Amino acid sequence: MNDTINRYLAILCYPFASIDFFQKDYFACMLDNKEKSKEYEKELKERAVHYIQENCSIYSYDEIYLYLKKCYLYHLKTKKYKQVFELYYECFWKIMCSMISQRDGRIIFKYWKNSAEEDFFGGFGDINKLFLFHSMSIHIPLDFIVMIFMACNPENDVECLDNYYGQIEIADQQLEAVLREGVSENHLHKGVSLSFFELWEAFMEPVDSESEKMFLNLNIKLSQGNIEENEIFFYVLSAGIVRVWTAMILNGYQVPQQEEDLQEKELGNIVSYFENGEELGQFYKKKWKDTINEKMKRKEIITYFRKLWETLQQILPEMPKDRSILRELFHISENIHTLDENIFLFYAMRYFKEYATPDLSSDQKEKTRVLSWILQYLRIKNYIFGCIVQKKTIRGLDYFQKEYYRKDSGMNRFFGNIVSIRKGVNSQIAYWEQAMRKQFQNHDLKKIEFRASISKKENVFRKDIKNFLTAYRNVIREDYCRKKKDGYQVFRT
Repeated sequence: MNDTINRYLAILCYPFASIDFFQKDYFACMLDNKEKSKEYEKELKERAVHYIQENCSIYSYDEIYLYLKKCYLYHLKTKKYKQVFELYYECFWKIMCSMISQRDGRIIFKYWKNSAEEDFFGGFGDINKLFLFHSMSIHIPLDFIVMIFMACNPENDVECLDNYYGQIEIADQQLEAVLREGVSENHLHKGVSLSFFELWEAFMEPVDSESEKMFLNLNIKLSQGNIEENEIFFYVLSAGIVRVWTAMILNGYQVPQQEEDLQEKELGNIVSYFENGEELGQFYKKKWKDTINEKMKRKEIITYFRKLWETLQQILPEMPKDRSILRELFHISENIHTLDENIFLFYAMRYFKEYATPDLSSDQKEKTRVLSWILQYLRIKNYIFGCIVQKKTIRGLDYFQKEYYRKDSGMNRFFGNIVSIRKGVNSQIAYWEQAMRKQFQNHDLKKIEFRASISKKENVFRKDIKNFLTAYRNVIREDYCRKKKDGYQVFRT
């Protein structure tokens, strides 16, 4: 049953977690060109089989075709969708209604049976639902589903994201009663304490001379082998540009429409190509087809995006040095402690919810472009997530130690170095601050133990301890205290 659930979820997530759909949205093609819909469906089935073979153990082709029909093809043929975003939003809505709720201000997993899941998950619900939820969180990050839930509740605003870093809790009253007694404990290994979300934030940062070395020496596998590493790297850096571009539009900023400057035109082209992933891929291949050396190609890509970011930052409003671009664009207070990605997704999913169903009386063409950017952005992000997390087909401690631990350690180093460059702080301090904030969002946690290897050199050991304590002091002051004019700190009430 576990393998069956994984195959079902792989098909469910396929349209918004694969490079296949980034390069060619088969459902959009079937809607826009009904005469060739059978040809597109045949090609889709072939690609889906190949995708499942790469990600799960395969049982039969018929099973894959059945799941495709259940999740998408039946609805595509029987419902009169005006645009493909209606189909995707309907799918997101079903996942949300089946799995996500809110209680006492916390995002929780709907472990109990509910009417929304019966048609959607069918025989995979009931006693298998907890495993289904666990498997879903391995296939895709659920942050955008949570943000749809937040956007659907008119009582929620962006301030509700304070101290939210992606945790989805299990709302069990009996369990909560036990946890309140203070028996909840946890420990954290320094080497594997950060998650995919911190890595993604580092990728979305502006590319400049300071981060060039970090990207050039990046030792994290970004491809599953079906596409070359540098092409995926190019897509990821393009997503960083598009995220800021989309954020500007979401908050009413003007973006260049007819670029006279050559570099502005180049920036506009990348954003335009991103809407159609196949065009972005063709642009990449044409530009770097003559560069054989992969390290040189990586360096040229980084230089290319450095210039694009320099152009983009000239278009952006003036930014205070200690503020992130997204926080400044959306006017978010520094007192709201959450990831920039959560802020972006909150506004993006609110837009997706509002305009997935077309409003023919308004400028639908522009809205369609923004919806396409959001969806393509999710596809790249979800694909990278699938490359980073522990695979669905391999289990056990040996795999964790040999593969996942090595990956996560590389992510930790990369994140710490990027934040160190951006904020001008020690990378270990930046790393510990983020790790602590993620753990402290669990309000029932009464005790936590941080574990790290001890250096044989006393001076290095002392420095490590000092960095840890500095990070702990910073988190306590910034997140749990308020500062008065005389500099005296008091705990918040």
